[in-house]
Amino acid sequence: MCTSHQREEDSATTGERALFFNYHEFSYSFYEDLGSKNAKPTEHDEDHKLCITHFPNVYAARGSSEFQVTRVVRVPRRFDESRSSLDTPQFSTQLPGDEPAAIVGDDERSGFVGFGRYDTGGHVFGCSSVSPLSDHLSAAEFAEIVCRVNEFLLREEGCVYGWRNMCCLVLDILTGGLWSWVLGPLLSRPVFQESLVLEQYVAQLNSPGGLLYERGVRLVLPRRSGCLSLDFVVPRPE
Repeated sequence: MCTSHQREEDSATTGERALFFNYHEFSYSFYEDLGSKNAKPTEHDEDHKLCITHFPNVYAARGSSEFQVTRVVRVPRRFDESRSSLDTPQFSTQLPGDEPAAIVGDDERSGFVGFGRYDTGGHVFGCSSVSPLSDHLSAAEFAEIVCRVNEFLLREEGCVYGWRNMCCLVLDILTGGLWSWVLGPLLSRPVFQESLVLEQYVAQLNSPGGLLYERGVRLVLPRRSGCLSLDFVVPRPE
């Protein structure tokens, strides 16, 4: 059974505000049932829509073997936890499918549960917000990784309204842009150093011996997605 519904909050007060969900996912009702003798896609009702939680690996060349056997799970940004999350990219620390307004299914099995095939290549999707990433990382492991990434992004030098950026803006106005052209590269060196620390952390996770490497998962540097999402490359679910 694939009847789905939104996760309900225990506290009544939370019903007065908008609940967070993964805005990258969407639903689709015209698909092929798994294990069905009829290989043709059919229309399904509202309670049996697929929840599209993984996407083509845009970081691999189309047609390559990596493109064929991997997918991307997108973790959304959060803007409601603190003011700093409006100025600096901060990503959700909740494993996709655990958000307050996530779509949950009636299936008692944990992890990603496939229900139908959709999209070119017959990719497998489930009826809930749980993504294939849940088959490789626990909620605690995921939260630890994202918290570290958020911490690196939250350094003073990376804040839009940080003192360094505001001072440079004023000096640029007073000097007609000469400040950034002459001294800007020297003063921005700490920013590049912080970026290097984040890159080193991601490389460590993706290298042999790293947590993600051992799980067959790869984390993409936030700058490659323009910090619009935090992307995890996972094996294609079958």
